[in-house]
Amino acid sequence: MLIPPAIFQLRNLRELNLGYNDFSGTDLSAEIGNLRNLTELSLESSGFSGPLPLELGQLTKLASLQLSDNYFTGESWADAVTTLTELRLLNLDLNDFSGSIPASLGGSLTNLMTLRLGENELSGVIPKELGLLNSTLKELYLDFNNLVGAIPTELGLLTELRDLILSDNKLSGSIPEELGAMAALENLKLYYNDLTGSVPDSICDDTYYGTILISPIVDCNIDCGCCSNITECADKNEFVIEFKRWIVDANITSSSIFEEDIGREYPNLHPQTMAVDAIFIFAPNIVLKTVGFGSESAFLMQPLLDYYALYTLFFTTYNPDDPWVDSSQWYVDDYKKSYFLPASACSAGFEGLDCETDPGDEERRNIVGLYLISNKLHGSIPSELKVLTSLKALDLRDNKLEGSIPNDLAMLTELTEMTLDQNLLTGKIPDSVWTMTSLTEIDIRDNAAINGSLPKEIGM
Repeated sequence: MLIPPAIFQLRNLRELNLGYNDFSGTDLSAEIGNLRNLTELSLESSGFSGPLPLELGQLTKLASLQLSDNYFTGESWADAVTTLTELRLLNLDLNDFSGSIPASLGGSLTNLMTLRLGENELSGVIPKELGLLNSTLKELYLDFNNLVGAIPTELGLLTELRDLILSDNKLSGSIPEELGAMAALENLKLYYNDLTGSVPDSICDDTYYGTILISPIVDCNIDCGCCSNITECADKNEFVIEFKRWIVDANITSSSIFEEDIGREYPNLHPQTMAVDAIFIFAPNIVLKTVGFGSESAFLMQPLLDYYALYTLFFTTYNPDDPWVDSSQWYVDDYKKSYFLPASACSAGFEGLDCETDPGDEERRNIVGLYLISNKLHGSIPSELKVLTSLKALDLRDNKLEGSIPNDLAMLTELTEMTLDQNLLTGKIPDSVWTMTSLTEIDIRDNAAINGSLPKEIGM
């Protein structure tokens, strides 16, 4: 699909929003330069490709330019945007732009409040000139690129900055003490870099605890008393929770709720909204972000527990040398990439899930079936499946599962069918299995060495 040429003749047009359409394979026409009265241009998530036309730089009245989540390429973006001196929002996230970040961005885009260049192919250093945006810039996202060199000390001049996201680059050196002067800073992510040393005490002292709770996230080699660590030194199945948009009565930076903390209450956390908006997964060291999580409504924890169980199953049984036959929506191609999932795992498209609407709440969907038949699951059955409290059918037949059947599966009080045949399971059938009064079918034939005797309770 092409943008109708007639649109480019609307010379008095002020706002053009073509986002969330299908322009797959379409380059942005140079005729966009005709629309010189545009103040807002939004083309996000629409499949555009190719380089940005230099004529885009003729739209000098633009205050908002959103081109995120497309397939734009090349280095021309830098020349195209540096003349747009009225820009307040520039979002080029999730594209394939290359080249370096021009120093002129700091000197020319003096009205800029949001600069998002994350998840591209940018290289070179972070220009110190970005510090010139000290009176306006509130969000700076440069994550998931190939940036090198040190973090400029001049970034400490950005006293209005709330979000500084530099994760997943190749930055080196120490973390500048000057960042501690950023009094408005709420969100600092520096992980997956080559930084050394420690987070300056001034950053932790100034970390803001209020309606938004923030914990800086760094690599495990960085010494930091107020940070969350996520890299290879963390347990791959550990969940780190970041609470957003909460009223906070205590200086809680982050909390792991599993396993011993299942059901734990957080009396000092009171949500401003009870709706679960989204869950953020960082794999393989999974980071969840959610709003609406708390002790005031028990079921709000369940979406977190569902994702916890499913991703624990995946990372426990996925063998990259003999991968799952079908890992649709389970597998993350780049384990350092981050992505958002729906608030419910039932809406995430996981292969093998069966869900039903909760009879007591039509807006809630429960996982009632997990079917991963003949899918090359290796390793052991994780006991974490016990948190799938609505599960009625568990079918893992014809895989390469080893070890014993977990005792904790007996916590699945709704389970009616458990099919584990044609695996490599060993050991005694747990006594707890025979207490599962809802079970109507159990099949564990054709395993490696299931042993023991049937209890007398089986006839009761």
